[in-house]
Amino acid sequence: MRDRLVRAYFRTLGALAPRAAAQRAFALAAQPSARPRVSSAARALLERAEPFTVDADDRRLCAYRWRGNGAAAGTVLLAHGWNSRAAHFTPWVEPLLARALDVVAFDMPAHGESEGRRTDGLDMARALGCVAGEVGQLRGVVGHSAGAYAAAAAAAGNHLLGRPPVAVERLVLIAGLDDPLLHFVGVAGMLRLGPAAGEELLRLATAAYGHPLTAFALTRIPGGWPQPTLLFHDPGDPEVPFSEARALAAAFPNITLLPAEGFGHRRILRAPGVIERAVDFLAAGSAGGGPEPTATADARRRAPPGAPASRWSSPGPRAS
Repeated sequence: MRDRLVRAYFRTLGALAPRAAAQRAFALAAQPSARPRVSSAARALLERAEPFTVDADDRRLCAYRWRGNGAAAGTVLLAHGWNSRAAHFTPWVEPLLARALDVVAFDMPAHGESEGRRTDGLDMARALGCVAGEVGQLRGVVGHSAGAYAAAAAAAGNHLLGRPPVAVERLVLIAGLDDPLLHFVGVAGMLRLGPAAGEELLRLATAAYGHPLTAFALTRIPGGWPQPTLLFHDPGDPEVPFSEARALAAAFPNITLLPAEGFGHRRILRAPGVIERAVDFLAAGSAGGGPEPTATADARRRAPPGAPASRWSSPGPRAS
């Protein structure tokens, strides 16, 4: 009921006062809408971790570290997505520990137990960099959804963030987006803003960030990032189109795209085959095979089959 009322409010306000609707939508776009609860199984695993905190631009981030029994072959950092939290990555902990890899997970700003009320993809990347700086050299980073964008941006460093790149050997990106424009289009669609207010939302975002949102696309990073990268994405993902993954794989030769059909946007994070392949890659450094066939450079602009006709009617961001 509440969601229907919110959509009706923004649909009406967008028709009568597009700028006012856009201003309120812009504020909401930087505010995660949920701090999901933790399952009992995930809670039990979190209680086995060593908790610690990291300061990120005057906000306290909650983090968790699991150590194996013997000498570690390295540390893997887990970065969750929008409206998610570190606990959603707990299915990865035991498989990584079994391969002598220590594990660190953390709640992004304004998520889980971490402080803050607002964040965005670039802020999440900077937060990831702060945690990585506390942990030290990383064997790998695994990022899901907005966390995948943050992981790649942090690995690239200077171009988007104005900070040195994170010291990491390899990346695993799952259901990630290339272009942050997608997030704002999703927010506009979720709120049913309509075309006029939706375009006004993009103008506000351009003014706030100093550049059009597409300037912050990962595919716009000169040279990308050097680390070998596995990219998992469901071709039928209803929230982040598969064209985002194809554009990334087409842009950078160090990315191996591995379609994972039938898991959607969120269940892919718990898919045993995805976890097994990624852990093998992180532990042994072999992605296996060559890159999948990729689309042309403009693939990111093309909607997948079944996509809404209007970009302002697409589904909004959900817990990931």
